[in-house]
Amino acid sequence: MVIKNNTGHGTPLAFGLSNKENNWTIRLAITAVKNNILCIDSACKHLWHYEDLPNKKGFQRICDCNPNQP
Repeated sequence: MVIKNNTGHGTPLAFGLSNKENNWTIRLAITAVKNNILCIDSACKHLWHYEDLPNKKGFQRICDCNPNQP
């Protein structure tokens, strides 16, 4: 995966993910990336906060301006 930064240059994000057993590992990685995409508003401060996971076994970072958040 390559992402484009604000100067128009590509930045490598991941080189490869694979799992012979199932797609759960890949799904978790892609979801984590997707949930941390910032909005395209240059005036936005991209504020974020942490929320506990529903199973009480960790936390996740939530970007308030991310349209992909559940």
